[in-house]
Amino acid sequence: LPKLSQKDMLSSIILELKKQGPFEPKEVYYDFKIVSEMSDRTGPKVHVLVAIAKKQVIDQKIELLNQIGMKTIGVSILQTAFLNIMQKLKVLLEGETVAILDIGAKFTNMHFVRSGVIDFSRDIATAGDHITQSMVRTITLPDKEMVINLEEAERIKKECVIPKKDEIEEKVGVLTKAHILSMLRPLLESMVAEIQRSINYYRQTYNVMKIDRIFLVGGGSRLKNL
Repeated sequence: LPKLSQKDMLSSIILELKKQGPFEPKEVYYDFKIVSEMSDRTGPKVHVLVAIAKKQVIDQKIELLNQIGMKTIGVSILQTAFLNIMQKLKVLLEGETVAILDIGAKFTNMHFVRSGVIDFSRDIATAGDHITQSMVRTITLPDKEMVINLEEAERIKKECVIPKKDEIEEKVGVLTKAHILSMLRPLLESMVAEIQRSINYYRQTYNVMKIDRIFLVGGGSRLKNL
């Protein structure tokens, strides 16, 4: 956005919310932070991080905390929470650019941090539940049919998701790990492609030479051989 006063910046953000946001400004809590400044031929510009959340969702969570005797002193977004933890643990190196890949149950979130500042975030539709669902099916074996339900698929996922090359002939129950990999391959390849597209978009849009490190977080990051 053009560099503006705080008041004009807020008005500009509200206008953008009305144009692009899925909710009316009166239905959400929102805040913003200027994360960097730059200039182009039209004058000074600022890169702004905007956080938006439905009032109904936030109010319900705060009320739940009130009911158990806890007082809410602030609400943060996930990206900031991750960044605060990483800075507290002193895992970020000065001047480096990193990606945080948060593999959850419903969504995978990718956040890019440069020199300790959140630059860009993107949601990827493939996540842990989709990996489980991709294995739910009926398989025809030489002597019988095998039904993989959600419970069995979840067990297989935790025990063996991405087998190593020297493991593919090993068995999980009556299935070889090669068979399991063949079920998962299309989904995993699609997920990797989305991650690569996100990295390429970020590098091109934000003029970043390389991503120094990728941090895996979330429940999905615990999958074997990921």
